[in-house]
Parts: sequence; C-alpha cells; structure tokens
Amino acid sequence: MGLVASAAVGIDEKIIVFAMLVPTSFASAVAVMTAQNIGAGKMMRARQGLWVGVSLSFMFGALFWSFCQLCPDVLPSLFSTDPDVIFNAGDYMRNYSIDCMLVAFIFCVNSFFSGCGYSLFSLIHSMIATFGVRVPVSYLLSRVQGITLFEMGFVPPAATCVSVILCLIYLNTARFKVDGDGIISL
Repeated sequence: MGLVASAAVGIDEKIIVFAMLVPTSFASAVAVMTAQNIGAGKMMRARQGLWVGVSLSFMFGALFWSFCQLCPDVLPSLFSTDPDVIFNAGDYMRNYSIDCMLVAFIFCVNSFFSGCGYSLFSLIHSMIATFGVRVPVSYLLSRVQGITLFEMGFVPPAATCVSVILCLIYLNTARFKVDGDGIISL
C-alpha cells in the first residue's frame, strides 16, 4: 500500500502498544488474584476478580476508542508532521481502536485460564484468531483494489472477536471446580 501506509501503521502500532499497557496490567493482576483465590479454594472470588479486571480494562478501552473517534489525528501527530501519514494513521486507528475494548476481555480471560492452570486454551484460540482470521483476511484485503487503511483497521478487531467467541464458549461450557485441596478440575 506504499510508504505512507507503512509509516501510518508503524505509528499506530506504537500507539496501540502503549494503549495495551492498561489491559496487560489488569491481566497480570487477574492471573495472580485467580491463582491465589484458587489456592484458597475461593472460585467465586477468582471469577469476581476476573470481571472486575475486564470491566476496568474495558472502560479504559472505551475511553481510548472514543478519543480515537473524536480526535484521530492527535496521537499520530506526536510521531509525524506529514499530513498524509497523520490522516492515514488516524483513519486506521479509528477502527483498530475497537480492539482496545475487545482485548480487555481476552487479556483478562487468558490470565484467568492461566491462573486456573489451563493456559493451553489461550494458545489455541490465539492461533485460530491469528492464523485463521487476521493473517488471511489481511492478505485478502491487501489484494483488493482501492482498499484503504480505514478498511484494514477492521481486521484486528475481527480476529479478536473470534477469540472472544471461543473464550465465551469455553468459559461457559468448562466447569471450573475446586476440590478440597484447591485443585481445579473440569
């Protein structure tokens, strides 16, 4: 898509890494709280910690998304003075920023699964979302004549939606039970 698009995506990736610090931090806290509460035999408290982490992360993601909708050029202009790069970065970020709300759930749920001792599922759904959605859809869209970064910005949230669906299914069908020794079984 050219040098301008490449520069715009590079800028947005720097911004996204910064924005993802909040859900990443809450996810770390969820993992620790889950493991501690599982060890204490308090599964309900572990689940409550999960939903508090998801809620607080989501609120930050919603604020970030709102800012990107209202002022899409502000953050990219911190990294570039080129008007085309700033416009394209803002255009891409308008849709990519949806992902900041979705990962609030994914990061915390992955940490919950890890705290419960079931990290394999996190790997599986992440691989499906990445190699089953994100990579192929990005590739296919890149072949469409006249595609812009605005449309490409929907790809990361689309892949994350697949992860959200898989995690909700797993979370609601798996029976996380704690026995008398604090061991979780399905």
